[in-house]
Amino acid sequence: MSVSYEGRLRHCPHSAVYAGDITEGIGQVWRERIVPTVREALQPSNPACAGCGQFAACQGGCHLGKVRSYPGAPAGRRLLPVITAGGR
Repeated sequence: MSVSYEGRLRHCPHSAVYAGDITEGIGQVWRERIVPTVREALQPSNPACAGCGQFAACQGGCHLGKVRSYPGAPAGRRLLPVITAGGR
């Protein structure tokens, strides 16, 4: 799991899909949103993967593109304030 500079939680630091905010509690967001969503994403979508002896190690490769949203996660993005070189 990753925490962004804004305090938003996601399953991977490369993801632009957020599961919630740190103020909701890391444990709660982890248990209720991230774990179930990632487990579902790890289910083999390709029938050939289901019978593969290496699936336990591979998990079907990177699942970043398979997680598009988290049920119950707040919608929208919170933008950081813009700070210029003059401090405004």
